Amino acid sequence: MPAALSERTLLGDILLYLIETQNMNSLNDSLLVDFLTKERQEMNIAVERVESIGFSALSSYQIAIVGKRAQPEDGEELSETYKYAYKIIRERVFGESGRLLYMHWKNLLVMAIELSSPEQTPEAFKQILEAACANARFLCPDIGIRAAMGRVCSPLTIIKRSFDEALFAFNIYDLIERENHSSVVSFDDIGFYRVLRGSHNVNEFRRFYEETTGKIAAYDKENNTEFVKSLELYMENDCDLDKASALLFIHKNTLRYRLLRIESITGKSLKNMRVLADYYTCFKIKAYLGLIDR
Repeated sequence: MPAALSERTLLGDILLYLIETQNMNSLNDSLLVDFLTKERQEMNIAVERVESIGFSALSSYQIAIVGKRAQPEDGEELSETYKYAYKIIRERVFGESGRLLYMHWKNLLVMAIELSSPEQTPEAFKQILEAACANARFLCPDIGIRAAMGRVCSPLTIIKRSFDEALFAFNIYDLIERENHSSVVSFDDIGFYRVLRGSHNVNEFRRFYEETTGKIAAYDKENNTEFVKSLELYMENDCDLDKASALLFIHKNTLRYRLLRIESITGKSLKNMRVLADYYTCFKIKAYLGLIDR
């Protein structure tokens, strides 16, 4: 039987089960055996179902998530326009790939593509998804759509890893988009944020940011200056004086003076790569903390 669009296949039975079930770490020992037994049974049933419609549970798969540009409020219903946009994207991806499973989850369109031939690569999937999102924006110009992808996983029973990666990239889309120059953000594109995702010590992040910029921030507060902002824009724009000064609406010589004053205040040279790395890291942390504090 040829592969077809479906909301109730392995993606519905396994992915939804995995992302909404209890965390095993929260179970006590007496419940753990029952949980694992139930999980294996659920997996076996789901694998049988997906293989019955032409998919292989042993193939490589990749998750993509599409949703509104603005985060929906809790309980918010998708408008008919967005539902239509999701349909356009879903059918475009299916038409060009031919190997698609999908479901709707919390106002998001979640798609899993089976990479079952040499020409079906993550790069090709990303191009298809970019074209599908562009088509949806053209036909529905009033909507705001964002999309993100996880990495390839195999077999399909570990698809939650790709889902978690796609969801993380989706949630930090606004931090990545200006650097990525693409309408679709891949987990592979997020760079340093992958390190932040692996750590849950948010207080240490805050301490690192405050310690790295502390002297400059104190000078700003005392003298009503914008040295921290100036340094941040300088770092964000690859240490390009022209670009950063234009964004600050100042002459580049003024920015050059501010950077010299920062070196004087901190006693650290901006020609030192370790110093630049610390500043780059702390401003990435600042952006990430701003996102999770919303």
